[in-house]
Amino acid sequence: MFILSKVVGYFLIPPGIIILILFISLLLILKNKKIVVSFLVFISMSSFYLLSIDPIKDKILIPLEDKYPFPNIQNLDCDVIVALGGGYYPVSPENQNKPDLKPAVTRRLITTFKVWKVQHKKIILSGGRPIYKYFSEAEIMAGFLKLLGVDESFLILEQNSKNTFENAKLTKIIMEENQWSKACLVTSAYHMPRAVKIFKYFGINVVPVPSDYRTTRIYTWFSLLSQSSVFDNSARGIREYIGLYYYKLRYGI
Repeated sequence: MFILSKVVGYFLIPPGIIILILFISLLLILKNKKIVVSFLVFISMSSFYLLSIDPIKDKILIPLEDKYPFPNIQNLDCDVIVALGGGYYPVSPENQNKPDLKPAVTRRLITTFKVWKVQHKKIILSGGRPIYKYFSEAEIMAGFLKLLGVDESFLILEQNSKNTFENAKLTKIIMEENQWSKACLVTSAYHMPRAVKIFKYFGINVVPVPSDYRTTRIYTWFSLLSQSSVFDNSARGIREYIGLYYYKLRYGI
């Protein structure tokens, strides 16, 4: 089911849906449907361009990123800090061919470290083995925080979750075992609205601490040039909207 959801999700958001449209266009060319093909190619080209420029990317991401403003770390009130994973590379030459975290996760952990430096609370690191079975993401996250100076005694590893829903479900168990009721939740700003909804669904009182902002917000003529990194961030935003709609339909949240 996990793999099937990933495959279906791929064809619902860019670039998967655009590749699908182009593939259908190819089939129609073979059947000599020129008008339909021209329309589909135009839609694909326009989508590629618009999703690859900063102003459109920001239109997609800003409502997500600004849903929960970044708080004053000094005034945070929570029992535990929860940091969500977001992927890692199984082999990294920079890390002696050992696994290494993706940049988005390191940014989340830097924010986690900033919160910990002020609050000195326990940290739940939530990330399992969704694809690569050799290491849990929580293990790699723990190694990164220890490099920053966090003592191992502050780290609690949740190593079995494969997605945000399981992040919340399994974190809830750890919090109940320790009689914690409120969590400072650290994840990417664009992902925070969905994460908050899911954590609240499991009855967890959360204080959002957004990280890993992806918006530009100031534009020049260069902002109208297509960039692959911008396309990637637009796709991430679209994925979040689809995720929010999915959880609203399935769980009413």
